[in-house]
Amino acid sequence: MNKQDGDGQGARKSAAWLEIPIFIHGISPDKYPNTGVEEYDELLALVKAKFKAYPDKHFSAEPIYVTWGVPNKDSDSNTNQYLAEVERAIQRKVKAKMGGAYSNPFGITGHLRDLLFFGMSDLFYYLSADGETDLREQIFESVAKELKKIDRKHASSISLTIFGHSAGSVIAHDLLFHLFSEKKHESEANNQKMRSAMDDLRALVKQGRLRIRRLYTFGSPISLLTLRAKALIYKIKADAPLKPQDLGLMSGDDLSDPRWVNFWSRHDLVSYPIEFLYDNKKGLIEDHEISASLSPATAHTSYWTSEEMAEHIAKTF
Repeated sequence: MNKQDGDGQGARKSAAWLEIPIFIHGISPDKYPNTGVEEYDELLALVKAKFKAYPDKHFSAEPIYVTWGVPNKDSDSNTNQYLAEVERAIQRKVKAKMGGAYSNPFGITGHLRDLLFFGMSDLFYYLSADGETDLREQIFESVAKELKKIDRKHASSISLTIFGHSAGSVIAHDLLFHLFSEKKHESEANNQKMRSAMDDLRALVKQGRLRIRRLYTFGSPISLLTLRAKALIYKIKADAPLKPQDLGLMSGDDLSDPRWVNFWSRHDLVSYPIEFLYDNKKGLIEDHEISASLSPATAHTSYWTSEEMAEHIAKTF
């Protein structure tokens, strides 16, 4: 991000950056999930409390909260808002058909089936062609809209710190890849609104007025999803690492490393290390294990209230 832009202005010094946190939630095992804002606020409060030990670290703008998978009063066109309702309907009918066979005497298979119905199915939807289009359209456009409003109001350089949980980490990864990679993105070809929104942000990147400061992922299944694209299959087969710069992560500017910290827990069955997938000789990416509940479902959602994670975020920010 410290390269000269088309006008030769280059990226501005860190003191001029407007530091903005963005929160994107992911899989929730809850039968009646909320918007995610409560979890966002809990983590933000913890991080701000930890910032007190680092006087030079702070966010200088209000957060951007991304919500999906729940009813959206601002849009009737995004199908993902009906996910929870449909998941409940399918689970109810399956449970009625299976009866006592839905769960074994210890209740373990019942809990796992609930996790699949109310959690993993969200991820399955995002990986489908329709779901990918639906969610990218909503999230990419809403983030672009908020950043454009901030740009008009403050006329400052914008520095983003993205917090992505579970499937939200996949969405965050895809957002950054669309924003910073030079690849032509097929999903934008047939979606004028999304392409226009992303082009507006790419213009800010080219001007040196938009950067990614930090990416924090937690409970992330990114490593499990490397087989979702043919190009990735061939890269992994050839042991060819992915490029962090395609996500806007590069050394040589005024920011310290790591730029991407991926938190995982051995008790969270959805979270895995990711740094081995990327060219990480310069230490741009760090996998960091934290302690969590022994229960896989609880472990997967405990990051939002983890003092340990908040401390490491403050330390690396």
